[in-house]
Amino acid sequence: MLILTVWHYFFMVIIMPSTVIRYHFYNSDKNTLTIVFVSGLRYEYFDVSQAVYDQFNSAFAKGIYFNEHIKPHHECRKVE
Repeated sequence: MLILTVWHYFFMVIIMPSTVIRYHFYNSDKNTLTIVFVSGLRYEYFDVSQAVYDQFNSAFAKGIYFNEHIKPHHECRKVE
């Protein structure tokens, strides 16, 4: 699997092949996870611990992990 890591301002952006998620980045100071979906929609998820992010980041199927462990347990907002 090809995973590309780039820096966007002060955040490391992880770009990987996925049918759901285009890329994501995590702000450890604010415990927020930003997900950009392949549709182009961007959402910010709040109170995501470093441990949850690390598990998400190491998951083989990030879309499945996201749907089971992040989406139902963390508040979010759509980023315009």
